[in-house]
Amino acid sequence: MNGTHIMNIKEYTESLYVFLKQHHNETIASKQASYMRNKFKFIGLMRDEIKKLISEFEVIHGKISKKDSFLFCQYCTKYSEREMWYIGFKALEGYKKYYVKEDLFVLRQWIEKSDWWDIVDIIASHHLGALAIINNEARDNIKNWVDEPNFWLKRCAILFQLKYKKDTDSEFLFYCCKELAHEKEFFIRKAIGWALREYSKSNPNAVRAFIQENNSFLSPLSIKEGSKYL
Repeated sequence: MNGTHIMNIKEYTESLYVFLKQHHNETIASKQASYMRNKFKFIGLMRDEIKKLISEFEVIHGKISKKDSFLFCQYCTKYSEREMWYIGFKALEGYKKYYVKEDLFVLRQWIEKSDWWDIVDIIASHHLGALAIINNEARDNIKNWVDEPNFWLKRCAILFQLKYKKDTDSEFLFYCCKELAHEKEFFIRKAIGWALREYSKSNPNAVRAFIQENNSFLSPLSIKEGSKYL
C-alpha cells in the first residue's frame, strides 16, 4: 500500500461522500435497503447514476490512481452507506497487480465487516483470487479459512479460485466441498454448487465424477448448481 497521500485520499473520499449525499433519494434508498434485508444503509443511487456522478466528481477532483485505490477503498468502507463500498471496490479493480501478502489482513477485515454476499463475493473472486496467484503464503492462508467459524470466510475458501479455470487446484476445491458439505448454511451450499459449476466449464469430467462419488452427502442445492452445465 502507498501511504504517502493519506490526507489527500481521506479528504478526497470525504468530498466524494458529501457530493453523493447531495443526491440522496429516500424512496430508492428504502427499496435498496429492503432488498438487502435492511442490513445496510443506502444513499439511494442507482448504478448508472453513480457512474454519472463519479464522472462529474472526477472532472473537478481527478481520478484515484491504481496504487492509491487500496487506501481509497479503506476510507470508502468506513461509511455505512453501501454505495461507498461499491465505489471503493470498483476502484480496487485496478490494484490487483500491486497486492502483497500483508493486504490479506485488510481483505479479511472487509469480509467480516461487510457481512453479506454482495461484497464478500467481489472480494473472494476478484481480490483474494488475484492475491493468491501472486503470493503462495497468502494462498495457503486463504485455504485455511475452510476451518474458520465465520461462514463468510469459509465461502471465500470455496470461491477464491472461481476465475482460475484450468489453473484451479482441483484437489483443494474438492476437499473444500467435501469438508463443508455438511454445513446447513445456504451461502455455503450455494457456494459449493457455484464453484463446481464454474470448474465444470473447464473440467466437466472431473466435476461429474466428484458429484457422482459424493452425491450421498452433497446437498441437493449444491448438486443442482454444480451439475448445471454437465
